[in-house]
Amino acid sequence: MSQMGRLFSTLSAFAPAALYFAFSALWVFGIFRSFDRDSVSSGIVSVVVPPWGFYRGVAAIWEPPKWQKDYPNAATAIAIVLLADAPGRDTAKKLEQDDLERKLKDFVAKLPQAEAKKLRVASDGLKDGICALTRLELAEILKADLAPARADLAAAESALTVIPEYGKQWTRYKEDERASIKEAFEGKDSAILEDPEAVGKIKVSIAHVIQVAETEVKRRQADIFGEP
Repeated sequence: MSQMGRLFSTLSAFAPAALYFAFSALWVFGIFRSFDRDSVSSGIVSVVVPPWGFYRGVAAIWEPPKWQKDYPNAATAIAIVLLADAPGRDTAKKLEQDDLERKLKDFVAKLPQAEAKKLRVASDGLKDGICALTRLELAEILKADLAPARADLAAAESALTVIPEYGKQWTRYKEDERASIKEAFEGKDSAILEDPEAVGKIKVSIAHVIQVAETEVKRRQADIFGEP
């Protein structure tokens, strides 16, 4: 028998074992993947029906990673958490928010580093947007120069275009915030804006609101993304 013939004979002898090993490896991988990506029932089916487990293993080649499927909902939830009012002394609301932040932290931890960084950097647009919008509203109330606040707001909103889900939630937040400010000052005596002492108190109050909001958003960012 020639050398090539002996080689072919040897490979033929090992081929069944190699195929069995490959099928078994993909089956086991498919079982774990079914439990992790699909559901408990899918995982059980993968155990008792090996061809299904094998298929779930091979499907990893063309199916997108699980984080891509969950990404839009998770990004929306991150924006909602960062834009939400502080829960204050409402214990139930605080526990609910803390639980959501933990789930989002787990999601971000499983993302590719580049995707996690993109979510984190863009989230600064939400923080900066809150501050810029508040300053713009103050300038409008006091009939002051709007240009600086408008420029800051435009810069913050441009950062949100990277994550469409952030942009959608920001639009809703801005509309609600505008409506609430208008309602708060509707019917107020405009003469108060001519009183320097009253204007000074308004400025101090708004500055405090901005500081508290920025600190709270930074805390939530750290809880979800970790320290920068």
